[in-house]
Amino acid sequence: MKKYSSGLATATVLSVIVGGEMGFAQPSNQKEMAQRHFEAAKNAAGYEVADLYDHLCSRLLVGASLPFGRIIPQDNDRDPAKFHAEPVKVFDNLYYVGEKMQHGASPSAWAITTSEGIILIDTMCENSVEDEIVNGLKKMRLDPANIKYVILTHGHNDHINGAKFLQDTYNVHLIMSAADWDMVEQNKNFRGPKPRRDMVATDGQKLTLGDETITIYLTPGHTPGTVSLLIPLRDAGQTHLAALWGGTGFQFSAESYNKQAERFRDIVTKAGADVILSTHPQLDKSDVRLRLVEKRQPGDRNPYVVGNDVVRSYLTVAAECSAAAELRPDLYKGYLGR
Repeated sequence: MKKYSSGLATATVLSVIVGGEMGFAQPSNQKEMAQRHFEAAKNAAGYEVADLYDHLCSRLLVGASLPFGRIIPQDNDRDPAKFHAEPVKVFDNLYYVGEKMQHGASPSAWAITTSEGIILIDTMCENSVEDEIVNGLKKMRLDPANIKYVILTHGHNDHINGAKFLQDTYNVHLIMSAADWDMVEQNKNFRGPKPRRDMVATDGQKLTLGDETITIYLTPGHTPGTVSLLIPLRDAGQTHLAALWGGTGFQFSAESYNKQAERFRDIVTKAGADVILSTHPQLDKSDVRLRLVEKRQPGDRNPYVVGNDVVRSYLTVAAECSAAAELRPDLYKGYLGR
């Protein structure tokens, strides 16, 4: 599909005052071009990527009136009884140790086992790291003391607030981009314990532990230094490759998000990734697929194996929705104001 936008900086935007607030008047052709991106995203989404379409395009269209995942978080959503989920072995070397999906802000965490220890992806919240990750690993007969590395996909509280506990308890190495280390350190309003700055992720970095090598890519857009991952997986003698898109919404920059979604789509296409993972359970359908994994019988296809076409479609939805946001600053303002 032809790309109709390259960034807000090049868009023709006329500012007007509406009802005492700053609004935006746009040429009709700009709105028409944005509509083409919405339609392309919808066509790419289908069933498999519908949740990401809602999370990005639908929220962009209705702005602040749509809460995370269309579910308003309860006041007591940080009660362990509300977020607790039992761990699930998803692939031979991949475990879900994240929270139960309550709403769109519910975080995920993934543990990859190797011949020399465990690589963890994200640490969730301060009061869920022990319940979900530490106790979850133990239930899977894995020793949390064998966690060697933690890849932090980005520096938001719901993904890194458990990191300091793992640093202090198990002396793990934390890996996050320089931009997000800076963001966390400079944030005077950061809620929860700040982890100590440790390893810095670089674009294209190969993290090898034992028989596993994860490739890290810098994909800013959700935050200044969000990272996305390629993760080799094994399942009953078969090999697969997971693409974990570290960015969910485009809260930092729709323009950067768009460029990186297109770039990562090219990467996963060439690599042949056939599994989608996310940092939130509703965005890779983990709220459904985890239950399907538990019911899986010998010989059944792994529910997470969706094929390269779906993985590409996932990144296409991300790219098209963010392209529409670039062309519609009026909608993007409401999206950011959610």
